[in-house]
Amino acid sequence: MIHPSAYEHLVKAYDIRGLVPEEFDEAAAHTIGAAFVTLTGADRIAVARDMRGRVRTAAPRNTEVVA
Repeated sequence: MIHPSAYEHLVKAYDIRGLVPEEFDEAAAHTIGAAFVTLTGADRIAVARDMRGRVRTAAPRNTEVVA
């Protein structure tokens, strides 16, 4: 697992933004999602994405961290 600080440039006050897959890939999705669940204790999270096709590869990894 990559340390969450490697993705600090992607995390904004209200969302997570980055170019897929150059900046935000499946590993980033999993690491950031796992950190969020650890910090908040959430048992459910909402995952959203825009309409661009290349985003679809990263979104499922966020749903795995709370499953």
